Parts: sequence; structure tokens; C-alpha cells
Amino acid sequence: MAKRHALTRRRLLAATGMATLLPPAALAQSEIRTVVVAGATGRTGKRIVETLNAQGYRVRGLTRDAARAENQHGNIAEWMSCDVRNPNAVATAIAGMDAVICAIGYTQFAGPNGGQFVDYLGVRHLVDQAIAHKVKHMALISSGSAGPARVQTRNPLFGYVGYWKTKAENRLKTSGLSFTIVGPAGLLDNPGGAHSIRAIKRPEYIKLPMAKRVVDIGDVATVVVASLTNPVLTGKSFALLNEDGPPAYDWRQDVKSLPPEQS
Repeated sequence: MAKRHALTRRRLLAATGMATLLPPAALAQSEIRTVVVAGATGRTGKRIVETLNAQGYRVRGLTRDAARAENQHGNIAEWMSCDVRNPNAVATAIAGMDAVICAIGYTQFAGPNGGQFVDYLGVRHLVDQAIAHKVKHMALISSGSAGPARVQTRNPLFGYVGYWKTKAENRLKTSGLSFTIVGPAGLLDNPGGAHSIRAIKRPEYIKLPMAKRVVDIGDVATVVVASLTNPVLTGKSFALLNEDGPPAYDWRQDVKSLPPEQS
């Protein structure tokens, strides 16, 4: 009897202590219920909002004009007007939320809507306020061509946006936040699910021919939303693209094989 009692007690302790054995990121992500999406009315941002909504998250969608967003897209999110270039507005937007997904991007090559002020400063404000409000996870949609895979100061395309996106990535990587950085290929306005998703190192991505550097925005949304609950994606940065043919591969295996903060 004594031996059987000891075994039962051991099993009980193992069951009740299981949570303490999980990585901190997994514990934090398991508690995510509310998500703020910056750039929520863009093509990719809207798809992310729809995916979150379908999975039962409470979503706060940030946009320049909340009334227009509600009129165009309905009540799939709690719409909030927010200029990410304004740190006070960002602080209000993030307050009380569990996670942040950033899908913002420049609309001009220079000036206040260019990469310096949107892709860098806007992301920096989101990161800083995510730290201040103890957000559990932040997912950043960047670019397959950003990161240390190339010398960004020699890449003047689109107003050196690769340089500014890389600076934003570095701010997130060194923030102490649980994070995932997704660098999608050229975005196609498709719902996703029709092709295999592949996550690869960005030095490999930039060597591919342009015809292969494409991905459906629905697949980007799938991966980004998965980062809220799957610790395999935590602390990783990677390029994302589609392969020809129907889905035949679990993209999570790609991400799992990548070392932390790989670009």
C-alpha cells in the first residue's frame, strides 16, 4: 500500500506542477485573449482581424479613421482611431490588451508617411508601449528583404524602407518582449490555404528569383495569429512564402528548425 500511495502522490505532484515546467513564453501566450492590431484596415491587417475574430479573440483595430472603418468593415473589431507616430495615442490603444500585432507600412517613399516615421518610429512606439503595458507577445510583419541579410544602408529602394524596417526589428528583438517577426514575400490578395507555406532564413530568401517571392495574405494571417499560442514561433524572425501546388507541408517544422532571432 505504501508503494502505491507514493506513486499516486508522485503522479499528482507531476500533474499539478506541469505548468511550472512550461517555458515562460508558453505560459504567457496561453493567457492571450485580447489583441490590438495596428494597420487593421490594410489588406493584410484586415485579414488578420478576420482570422482573430473567427478564433474568438477580442480585437481592437487601429486605424486613422475609426468611423470609416466601422462603416466599411462592420463590427469585426473594436475600432479605434490611432496615429502610431503619436506615442500618447499608442499608449491609449495598447492599454489593457494582451498582445500586439503590427501590420503597418509606409505609403510614401519620403516624408511623414515614409519608412522612417511609419515603419520605424511607429513600430518603436508600439514596442515601447507594449513594454510599458506588460504585453505578453508582439508579432511584427516586416519584409522578407529586411534584416541583417543585406547591408541596408546600400539598399535605397522605396526610401531606404529596408533600413528602417531593420531598425524596427532590432528594437523589438532587444526589447525583452516575447516576439515573432514575419518577413513576407510579395503579397497576393488571396485568402490563403491553397498552397504550401514555407518559412525560410532571409539570406536564402533574397537569393530566390522574384517569381518565387510571393505569398497569399491569408497565409500570412494564419502564421501571425498562430504566434499568439505556439511557442515554437517565439523569438524567431523569418521570411514567408508560398510554394506551388496544394498544401503538403507543415510550415511549423520550418520555424522549429530555425535558431532564435534568425534573419
